[in-house]
Amino acid sequence: MVREGDERKEQIDGVIEDMVLDGEWVKIKSDYFEAVPLSEIFREKGA
Repeated sequence: MVREGDERKEQIDGVIEDMVLDGEWVKIKSDYFEAVPLSEIFREKGA
């Protein structure tokens, strides 16, 4: 969570978007949260 008006929000959002687009989020998700099914959105990233 980021407080409303926090100047770092755009930077944080950008990093998260980059992680999703380059597949890093899928790796983290697979390594640490394998009990929770992966969303169809991420399946195309090879998970």
